[in-house]
Amino acid sequence: MPDGAQDDWRARARGSRVGRAIVLATTTAVVLAGVWWGSRGKEPDAGSLTSSSGAAAPEAALGSVAGGSTPVQVSGSPGSAPIVGQPLADFTALAIDGRPVSLSALRGRPVWLSFGATWCAPCRVEAPDIQAAYAARAHDDRGLAVVAIYLGESAETVRDATSRLGLTYVHIADPATRLASAYRVLGIPTHVFLDRAGVVRGVVVGVLGPEEITRRVALIETG
Repeated sequence: MPDGAQDDWRARARGSRVGRAIVLATTTAVVLAGVWWGSRGKEPDAGSLTSSSGAAAPEAALGSVAGGSTPVQVSGSPGSAPIVGQPLADFTALAIDGRPVSLSALRGRPVWLSFGATWCAPCRVEAPDIQAAYAARAHDDRGLAVVAIYLGESAETVRDATSRLGLTYVHIADPATRLASAYRVLGIPTHVFLDRAGVVRGVVVGVLGPEEITRRVALIETG
């Protein structure tokens, strides 16, 4: 993507953040209400979900709400919400480039899971900051791993959007929202931060700014 076009996109995204905050604030209440939808569809072929200990993880509410989130409806078998201080259930899936991805394979690295969509305005706002954090830290096989999961979208759609925006971290299409349902994602963007041992150190629903990103990533790099 040409530098000028990317800069224009970033400027438009950042410039509209304040205006969207007023509208999106009302959606946060929906997320806080804890409304989630059960399974009504067939599970996709994105992969499988198992507990890292071989047993189902206990249920808990998501950690915190940052504002600027959009409620979503998901299908597939509902799993357990991430719990701070507990290992996150593993998953296997294919990235849009065909590579297999799993949490177990990423053990030993700090991991940032970001659930979103290409049509999600708040997700587009924070994408440049996610890319910047990843580019600054993913220097070797011990560096930060960022895995973005796109709800209800095909690999082709995700590939086109991420290529245009110059996003180089791992992207997974979740067309039937099976992975989102497995982790009880209620709104996007939703962020789950895992330390090198695969333990959840933070869960945030809503847009993250650069300062909060720096703080969250530092916790999982040293934890």
